Amino acid sequence: MGWETRSGKHYYYRKARVEGGRVRSIYFGCGDRAIAASLADGVVLPENLRKPKASDLTKPNIQDLTSDLKTLAFPSIPPLEKPSIEGLAKARADEAVRLEEKLSLLRRMIVS
Repeated sequence: MGWETRSGKHYYYRKARVEGGRVRSIYFGCGDRAIAASLADGVVLPENLRKPKASDLTKPNIQDLTSDLKTLAFPSIPPLEKPSIEGLAKARADEAVRLEEKLSLLRRMIVS
């Protein structure tokens, strides 16, 4: 997994082993989608991508959004003093709504 340099530009690829032992590269490009995938994988960004652009100063921090995506994939509910099905269901629903809003925001950032 990692950033590859081609013709002076950085492109992010994720590697995955498939049946038969072959390695397949999954291309993410060089934009916000690639940065989000890189941060989710815990891969260090190239130096020129670490510096914030002037247009990014008004955007939400993509690293915060990706950490919320990990929470969406693996939700954890704090322990309840008195376990109840209704309380657990409400806590999960509230957390899912909050994280879906952040996921929607991240999707809009990637598209734009």
